[in-house]
Amino acid sequence: MATALAIIAVAISIAALSVSIWTALINRRNAVAAEDSAVSARLAAEAAKESARHSEKSSESAAVVAHAETQRDHRALRPEPPLQESMLRRKHNSRTHVSGRFLVFTPQRTFRVAGDALIGESRRPLSLGPVIEGGREVEVYLDEGARGPQVEAVNLRFWPALAGDPGEEWACQCGRNTDPSGSPHWEWAITIPPQRKPSAVF
Repeated sequence: MATALAIIAVAISIAALSVSIWTALINRRNAVAAEDSAVSARLAAEAAKESARHSEKSSESAAVVAHAETQRDHRALRPEPPLQESMLRRKHNSRTHVSGRFLVFTPQRTFRVAGDALIGESRRPLSLGPVIEGGREVEVYLDEGARGPQVEAVNLRFWPALAGDPGEEWACQCGRNTDPSGSPHWEWAITIPPQRKPSAVF
């Protein structure tokens, strides 16, 4: 009888040990699975961060390219200054009824424009604008040449044409001011060579 009870006790102990071992194996497997899941989550998070960094760099690169393109277009759309050797013309001024000097140029497209003539420390508005049409020669009266005070320089300020202005519609997307009442979108600063008085002949 005692032997039978001992055998039963051993069997119960073995069964309990087996359950403990099985439980430990299951717990270990669950722990490994949880660790693998944590590793996968960390890798996924790192991959997402890397993807976000690449996306941000790509957006920054696209912004840089777009800015460079708008600045290139801004330069391409600027009014071309006249050539020094052909920008001045002397002709009869119908307003003053005397011969005078004129600044002459032909814009490649329609612009809004304003300008000033500089004589010494003084400045006076030029008689032109506010719209100059593309492809049409512009004559701007400067002075009477050697007969009186001579313009030393001109400052011309340009803006893109506004809706309703003559010529083909166009725009500059560079972000600079396009309102003619504000700062210039483009600007010329042109030095005007003096006209010498003819030498007396004896």
